[in-house]
Amino acid sequence: PTVDYILVPIGGGGLITGIGLAAKHVKPGIEVIGVQTEACPAMAKSLRDKICYEEFPVQDSLCDAFVGGVFRLAYEMAGQCMDDVLVVTEKNIAAATARLLADEKVFAEPSSAVGIAALTQFPQRFRGRNVAVVVSGGNIDKELMKRLILES
Repeated sequence: PTVDYILVPIGGGGLITGIGLAAKHVKPGIEVIGVQTEACPAMAKSLRDKICYEEFPVQDSLCDAFVGGVFRLAYEMAGQCMDDVLVVTEKNIAAATARLLADEKVFAEPSSAVGIAALTQFPQRFRGRNVAVVVSGGNIDKELMKRLILES
């Protein structure tokens, strides 16, 4: 009941749709914010352009789980389950992934570290607020993990 924001990774949109509907049922005033990489901002562009991009071109990205477009149902339900979509840089995603592992001892793939990246990229938006961050998966390649830690 004390959470003001929930940050949720968005690939196709299924996870945020479920979390958003449940959270808003429990606390209607909560803000559910989706987070995507700049390499594949399919939901952010779908909502901006008012077109469901079920297929979306992807640049090179650390976020394998975000490759592709948006599920039609997630796009159609977006107004009921999410309040905004933030787009974060690949650099911030890399740093967030390394930080989760090194500082928090959380083994997370880059796609699930985007919420932490949003906190560091947009600190003024969340300052003084209670924020829950969904960290949704741990499928990270060992070599990528080493590289991210060494570069951080």
